[in-house]
Amino acid sequence: MSSGQHWKHTRTFALTTLREFGFGKKSLEARVMEEVQAFLEVMGNNSGKVYDPKHVIQISISNIICSIVFGKRFEHRDTKFYQLVDLLEETFRLNQTGSASRNMSWLRFLPGDFFKIKRVRDNFYEISDYMQQQITDHTNTFNPSNPRDFIDAFLKEQERQEPGSAVFEDFNLQATILNLFVAGTETTATTIRWTILQLIYHTDIQDRLRGEIDNVIGPSRFPTLSDKENMPYYEAVITEALRFPTFSVPHGASKDVELMGMTIPKGSTIIPNLDSVHFDPNVFKEPTKFNPDRFLGEDGKLNGKEKYVFAFSLGRRICLGESLARLELFLFLTTLIQRFELLPEKPDKMPAGAPSNGILTGPPDYKFKAVKIN
Repeated sequence: MSSGQHWKHTRTFALTTLREFGFGKKSLEARVMEEVQAFLEVMGNNSGKVYDPKHVIQISISNIICSIVFGKRFEHRDTKFYQLVDLLEETFRLNQTGSASRNMSWLRFLPGDFFKIKRVRDNFYEISDYMQQQITDHTNTFNPSNPRDFIDAFLKEQERQEPGSAVFEDFNLQATILNLFVAGTETTATTIRWTILQLIYHTDIQDRLRGEIDNVIGPSRFPTLSDKENMPYYEAVITEALRFPTFSVPHGASKDVELMGMTIPKGSTIIPNLDSVHFDPNVFKEPTKFNPDRFLGEDGKLNGKEKYVFAFSLGRRICLGESLARLELFLFLTTLIQRFELLPEKPDKMPAGAPSNGILTGPPDYKFKAVKIN
C-alpha cells in the first residue's frame, strides 16, 4: 500500500532477493515439484473419496512461498499452520464484503460487525503476529554470512543501511513478508480450485487436456517446464481459467486526472474493474461460458487474445510473482490431470453453484472425487 521511493526500493529489493532464492531459475522448479509430489500423495490417499480440496491446495501452494520467505515448509498435518491458512482464506473472502470500509471509513464505528470489518481486522492482527514470530526467530538465529531465506536477506541488508532507514525497518519487513505470503497463496490456490471445478463441469475439456498431456509428456514421467511450449491447449485452458477469478488491487492517483468528464482527485484510491474486460462480449463472445478454444487459431496455436486477460494486473505494479504462479499452475494441474480423473460427488450431484456465472471472484466451496488413473 506504499508508493513513491519507499515502494520502489522495497519492490527492487524484493525482486532481487526472490531471484537469488530461485525466481526464474531451474532450482525453483525442483522446489515446486517437491510440493507437487506431496500434493499427489494426499490426493492418492483420498483416491475415489468425496472431499473438499480447498485446504490441501492452499497448504501445498503456501508451502512454496514459505520455503522462500521462511526457509522451511510445513507438513499438511501441522495444526497451527492449518489454522493460519484458514485465517488467510477467511480474511481474503471477507475482504470482499469489508471493502466498503475503504471508501466509507465511518462504517467501522457502527455497532456490531455487519460488514465484517472487525473480523478482518482481528484476523489480520493474528496473521501479523505469526509473521512477527517468524522474524523474531530469524533474528535470534541470524548468521549474516549464511542467509537462509528472504527474511535473513532483509536482516542482512538492514545491518548495512544507515539507522532509521524506512525501507529496512522491522515494520516494512513484516508488511513485505505478509504481502508475499498472502499473494503467494490465495490467488494461485483459488485459480487451481476454479480450474478443477470447470473441468468437472466440462469433461470434454478435461479429456482433451489429458490427451495433450499424454501426447507431449506421456502417462508416467513428471512434467517439466520445458514441456509447456508444446502444449497450446493447456495454455488456452489456463488462460480461460485465469479470466474468471479476477483480483483487482488498489492503485492511487498521483495527480488530478480528468476522465470522461469527471475529475479523479489526487490521492484517490482506484480499484480497476478487470471484469469489464474479461467479460466484455465485444472481446470474448459469450463471456460467461468456459471456452478455451476462444484463445486458439485454426493452426491450433494461441491466437493473441490472451493479451486481453489481465489476471496479474498491468504496469509497474504488475504482480512480481507471476512467473512463480504460472509455474505452479502448470506443474500442479498437469500432474493432477495426468494421474487423476476429476469427477463430481455422484453423477447426478454436480458441485453446488455453476462455475460459469462470472460473478464471484472465487469458486463456491465444493466437494469432488479424484480417481487415480491406472
